[in-house]
Amino acid sequence: MLFNENTEEVASKRGRVVILDGRGCLEGVLRKADYASPAEVVAAFVVFLPPETVKQAGSSNIFRVIRNRGDRTQRGDLFEVDGVLVMKDDNQTPINAFLWAANRKDGPDVWFCHIWKNADDYRYYTALWNTCAVPEFLAGLTDKEPVCSILKYRSFELYGFFPSDQSEPVKPDGYDGLVWVQPHPAVVGDLKGLLRQRLRDCRKSRAAKSACKCGWKFSDFQRDPEFADA
Repeated sequence: MLFNENTEEVASKRGRVVILDGRGCLEGVLRKADYASPAEVVAAFVVFLPPETVKQAGSSNIFRVIRNRGDRTQRGDLFEVDGVLVMKDDNQTPINAFLWAANRKDGPDVWFCHIWKNADDYRYYTALWNTCAVPEFLAGLTDKEPVCSILKYRSFELYGFFPSDQSEPVKPDGYDGLVWVQPHPAVVGDLKGLLRQRLRDCRKSRAAKSACKCGWKFSDFQRDPEFADA
């Protein structure tokens, strides 16, 4: 099953459908044996957010969060980076930011991968242009060449952003031969309103705690009092 096939069958109670069906993607690959390379399979099934949605956030991160690489009990802890208050977390907050911005829910056997591997930099860890959804059976390829460079260039092609401490992505050899057939989720017209509603629905999440304590994109990174009880 591809992204938008039989979506009514996988609709959630709130009307949201899955971002991707990783199991269905694998079945599709097994049925279609003429993919010439792993890169072609990635192009066929990776999911990016629509440029029109990402444009509403611009190049900014959504939350001031970085990857917690230490004790699990430190998740949710706050500390300063160059005078900026940030929160340690696992991958859940960037996943939430991506799924909420897509107005979708998680699907079976799906991984959410950072395109630029800079999880210790709060400026990029929850940036919508730095995340994509891939079927689990392809996730290991996202850290390896040529797929890594292909995803970086695809993100740059869609959104025009890349980390300020990196060089502008260069089009990889063979890129023009790839067919990006996986459709985007539907465009979200009011990203700010949707994300705020999701935070209201998930007031106990670390995303809501971060918005309260550290600020977030749509509070101009000032502490957001609406989530004071997070």
